Amino acid sequence: MAAALPYADDSLSLVVLVPDAGQFSQVESSLDAAALGTLVAGLTSQQVVLGLPRFKVETGADLVDLLKALGMTSAFISGVADFSGMDGTRNLFISDVVHKAFIDVAEKGTEAAAATGVVMKNASIPMGLTVRADRPFLYFLRDQPSGAILFMGRVLDPSKN
Repeated sequence: MAAALPYADDSLSLVVLVPDAGQFSQVESSLDAAALGTLVAGLTSQQVVLGLPRFKVETGADLVDLLKALGMTSAFISGVADFSGMDGTRNLFISDVVHKAFIDVAEKGTEAAAATGVVMKNASIPMGLTVRADRPFLYFLRDQPSGAILFMGRVLDPSKN
């Protein structure tokens, strides 16, 4: 089961994908950009009752070794790096590159790094499709116009969140 929850300005959506019981690994390993695009394109607009646990995921990574492996080596070497366009000297070099991200999904909405969205609830009697994330699920914070995935992750044990 899958649902895409649009945010107030329609530029972002939270896509929640809850594979059938016992199928999480197969779905996760077969999911790529094209498969996700097909999945999202196949969603129809309808009322959805969504059971989604609160969750917060924080992650960080030191990117120096990755950038060096990709060939960006001179920027990290004092006297070799050329950032003279910034200060007119060749004294600057990169000493560290750190990436940190978080996503926090709660009743009042989603906060992801510097992006905030609000999910509104309808107080009427729910009708339509029911999606319950009470087993392992995947989530994607997606830029609607471009289709770019801004954040993605998985929750393996929803009962712990």
